Amino acid sequence: MRAPTRPTRSTRSTRPTRSTRSRPTRAVGLAALMLLAPGLARAGAFGRPNQIDARAVGVGGAFTGLADDPTAVWFNPAGLAQIRETTLLAGLELVSVGFHYTPSTCSPGGMTSTSCPEINMSELLPLPTLGFSTRFASRGGHDASRLALGFGSFVTMGGVVDFDQAALVNAGEQRGIIHAQVALYEMVPSLAYKVNDALAVGLSLRAGVMGLGLTNFELRQLAHPVDAELSGSGAGFGFGLGVLVRPLSWLQVGANYRSRLSVTVTGDGTIPLTQGATPQRVGFTLTVPWPQAFSVGAAATLAPGLRLLSSVDWTDWSSFDALAPQFSDPNLNANGRLLLDYRDSYTVHAGAEYALGEAGAVRAGYAFDSAAIPDRTLDRQLQDGPRHTVGGGGGLRLGGRIWIDLAGELFFGSTRVVLDNSMSVPRYQANTAPGRYSATLISVELTGRYQF
Repeated sequence: MRAPTRPTRSTRSTRPTRSTRSRPTRAVGLAALMLLAPGLARAGAFGRPNQIDARAVGVGGAFTGLADDPTAVWFNPAGLAQIRETTLLAGLELVSVGFHYTPSTCSPGGMTSTSCPEINMSELLPLPTLGFSTRFASRGGHDASRLALGFGSFVTMGGVVDFDQAALVNAGEQRGIIHAQVALYEMVPSLAYKVNDALAVGLSLRAGVMGLGLTNFELRQLAHPVDAELSGSGAGFGFGLGVLVRPLSWLQVGANYRSRLSVTVTGDGTIPLTQGATPQRVGFTLTVPWPQAFSVGAAATLAPGLRLLSSVDWTDWSSFDALAPQFSDPNLNANGRLLLDYRDSYTVHAGAEYALGEAGAVRAGYAFDSAAIPDRTLDRQLQDGPRHTVGGGGGLRLGGRIWIDLAGELFFGSTRVVLDNSMSVPRYQANTAPGRYSATLISVELTGRYQF
């Protein structure tokens, strides 16, 4: 869960090179930005290359070419046609994420300084997963049909950020956004068809919800440029298409496409229409087009019990060049439009799984995820940069029908330095928040499967 915002250049009056604009519509624009953190994936306002399933996390997210449990509804719906037994899956992931930001210049106590305290934010987030699949087989998977049905529900994008007001003031930062929450909860019914032993195809319907009292959009902002509180909810639909091909007995190749999922968020809140005025009730509507994505992957059995996996993902974040919220007061619309400058991102996954007979398996994996947010629009609410993630885990079979899978991952990334270029480029091209950025992430996931 999680999606933070980034203030525009005009919202930072604490630095000597920044000018102050007091328009309250900036606060509304910030709320809109919270909905669009690239790759966010998935947790803690921080893009993650691996998610949802303990088995997938354990092999570094390289699951597109395998997809042989109910989470195939997300990774590759064609994979449902491989699962002979009716299967129920439930899981829980705990994600600990932290952001660290040191401004290049600050004004603690009103005195300009180049030695600025570090601003930190950390969250511990629980993310549940549910899945189901069936091929209408009798007990043990006998006489399974060619048609498979599946369903999954999980948080795929979003997050939450909270900043301590005193720490912001101590670092010479305007308080601005102190709380933000956004999450996209998806319910995904799917079907797959096994054409023959070498080919399967699949289709998913993606119903995305920001609401239900659990994943509502929330924003609280203090003093910079004005006090504001906004909240809202919405829903939208997308689809997924998948294919699995087995050209050789030891090799399986898969591809998966997820369409754009546009969610229309509506809500209201309080905002002063002029600086220093009494906050007024205002409504807003914003359509958020979560980006399309495409993945290809392979799973190869090169020795008895040993399987190597790989995949590459592409996400169309460059489709976000601007946001244009609409408000109940039309006078807010013109200045509510915010320019973004996101770029497409890609992720490379690699993993291995070694089966310990029929009793269990061990796994290891690696992923590299590129940055989607350029220096120009990076800010403390979202730490984005090239990400290296290593993970591992294992599975244990209990009796003949229960599998327990456990996985963990650790993020590695270098400090990202954003330079203050305000003196060398036009104002509209200058970096919003120069400084040093770093992030940490540790996650642990437990998943259980029961086969009927």
